[in-house]
Amino acid sequence: MEKLVRKLIGNSGEDHNGEKVLYSSMVGILLLSFLLAGCGAGQKKPLQEGTDAEGNGQGKTSAVRYVVEEQTIPDAENGMVLPDGSKYVQSKVQLYPHSIVENGIEYDNDGRYVGSYTQVWNDDTEQWKHVENDNTGFDIDDVACERITTENMESADGILYGTGYEENEAQAVVKIENGGVAEVTVLIPDDLKKEWETAVTFRNRMGNFFRYQNSSNLIYCYDGKLNKSGTVETAAKMLYGMLQGGKETATYWYGISRNNKAVAGSTDGDILFEDFEGVGTDYKAAVSEDNIFYLADTQSVYMVTDGTPEKIFSFVPEGFLLSELYGMAAGEEGELRFLVKMDGECTLLTMKREENPVEKQDIVIACSEKHPGLERSIARFNRQSTKYRMQVLLPDDEEEKEEFLRRIQLAMETGEGPDILAYGLVNDMEAYVDSGYLECLDDVIENPSQYVEAALDENRIDGKLYAIPFEFNLSYAAYDREEVGNRTSWTLSELMEAVENSDAEILEKNLSWYWLVMRYGLFDDSQKDFIDWEKRESHLDEQPFLDFLAFAKKYADSDNVERKAFAESPTYFMDFSDMARTYAHFNGKVVFLGYPREKGNGFYVTTRQLYVNALSQKKEGAMEFLHFLISGSEQKNYVKYKFQQIEDQVAGNTILFPVSLEAYDTLVAIERERGRSIIYYTQDGYPIDFGEDKNGDRIGYPDDLVEQFTYMINHAEPVPVEIENIWGMVYEELTPYFSGDISAKEAAEKLQNRVQLYLNER
Repeated sequence: MEKLVRKLIGNSGEDHNGEKVLYSSMVGILLLSFLLAGCGAGQKKPLQEGTDAEGNGQGKTSAVRYVVEEQTIPDAENGMVLPDGSKYVQSKVQLYPHSIVENGIEYDNDGRYVGSYTQVWNDDTEQWKHVENDNTGFDIDDVACERITTENMESADGILYGTGYEENEAQAVVKIENGGVAEVTVLIPDDLKKEWETAVTFRNRMGNFFRYQNSSNLIYCYDGKLNKSGTVETAAKMLYGMLQGGKETATYWYGISRNNKAVAGSTDGDILFEDFEGVGTDYKAAVSEDNIFYLADTQSVYMVTDGTPEKIFSFVPEGFLLSELYGMAAGEEGELRFLVKMDGECTLLTMKREENPVEKQDIVIACSEKHPGLERSIARFNRQSTKYRMQVLLPDDEEEKEEFLRRIQLAMETGEGPDILAYGLVNDMEAYVDSGYLECLDDVIENPSQYVEAALDENRIDGKLYAIPFEFNLSYAAYDREEVGNRTSWTLSELMEAVENSDAEILEKNLSWYWLVMRYGLFDDSQKDFIDWEKRESHLDEQPFLDFLAFAKKYADSDNVERKAFAESPTYFMDFSDMARTYAHFNGKVVFLGYPREKGNGFYVTTRQLYVNALSQKKEGAMEFLHFLISGSEQKNYVKYKFQQIEDQVAGNTILFPVSLEAYDTLVAIERERGRSIIYYTQDGYPIDFGEDKNGDRIGYPDDLVEQFTYMINHAEPVPVEIENIWGMVYEELTPYFSGDISAKEAAEKLQNRVQLYLNER
């Protein structure tokens, strides 16, 4: 194992109702020899103390141990009653030591402004309080205003302040409590009223005010009565915000320097640090009450000591894959809070120092490529598990996949292989099973009826499960109802006859001869005329296959010239929009029969799966991860990862469909919502209308389309296991025929000889 791991670099709890889950993490010098090589992270050299992540000498690294508490924050619009067609849009989020403040705007169905809101999250009640700014008027101490805003008001003490307006002119700074105005803090002088909205106003703990614009380097200072007291010229090109710790401490500013690097200082003229490269340009900062300055981005957290930012925590190695950092706040005794977007959800992370962290056992998973969905599941598992930590082994930067595969195979043969192997590393499952390299995984699946049956079947040998699928893809073909009639399935000979009797010029648009032969012919293991897998007999040189080759040559789309197609299937079935496009293509008169089969429908499932090394000494940890990965709860999260990848346009392997049937309510709900905003067109170029729901809103997908998807996965077949072993033979021996170099009979005889030899050997 040691040889295999020498290149290893690597450093869920759930919450859907605001419940808090505790995770233990450790960061220290020892962990600097590991950086995450998860299926989405690149490899870097180990860090040394006194260097940053790029080796630039920016910032020390501290041996600090933390426990991290994770809490999902529900959307602020939950519980709001908006008129049909109205839309709430978040505009700004601020994090305070004991609350979260979100500003949002409501638009009507035509995109016109309706009103603004201030949403306040209360840590104690774990609920949002909704404040309708435009309807929150007041008359206090002879000050009357018709509405308030809170967007450009910030404070050091966490108190929510706003601005009262009368006839669109700023009148007063007000204190807001329990959804209303509690007091008038100060009247706004006449010379500031008209320009009040042009700047952000910050109030420190002493009651003094500071006003700045993000695009400027100047801060204008005022006393508690808003009398101007001076101007501070900062070293920033852009100001991000202002902060203060304890009541008698300095008031700080932070932002980006003229060199596009982090810079911070105080209104007294001191520079705290300048041109720090350790964080990205989109970073946040906080100051504790004991005047310790912190800064962070989605990768790391730093504490400023003696003018030098010192790294105290790295998010990614500890399983926290943040897509956005909304804000941070510092509390007592080193406690830090981060409001982040993680796994597609708004999440509050609370980080506290820990004296006695639990050491975890490393479980090594080898991946031939990066995979964003698997990466997120591994990260969530690492945050949740108190006993194990997944460490991911990827090919070296310059290492080809074939070289990596040989390295893993050699390690397996010598008993030093990884604990888990990902898809793509086992090129012949049956051979690995016969050699005793793969563990039987029947015990991982407690109730097979809760999973897509074909996804499990694809990973069985002689009825035993040797790989755990975590996602699958579905291949299908659809046809015009007028051509198919009332059929519920059909054979290859029936399809060939129907195509010949139609006016179709090709079988499918962009369908090459190779995939026509495979999907419409050889994928059907119940078709005995071509290959009888049970008897180990090949008949590829006989007339039925020769007739099929002639059909394939005639109806393959060889030159991509626009021609009438008989069938349609997605190049890669990613989500319901692919089915909807097929539905619209045939103007709703569509039959999802699948590919031809002698028995059943030709809906074919291929999976991405994980295998357990039978020689591993850590099988218990490997099994625990597999249980987690295909649990109903994590598979529901996996659905969210899938659509988050689409929303964020994350590069890498496409996240496919979950294998757990428990996740399908989540899948359908998200698909329906997404479908509302997509317009589909018939093959004649006309938009198709799927109808409206009971509220008059456009529906995403018709019920029969959703029901058809359910039918397909319930009646799907696995792609025959052994087909993978003859793919190359089919391509190599039939290419000369489809290129016009040899006859069908010559090509078929060569293919017959190779396939029969394979069948005899196995």
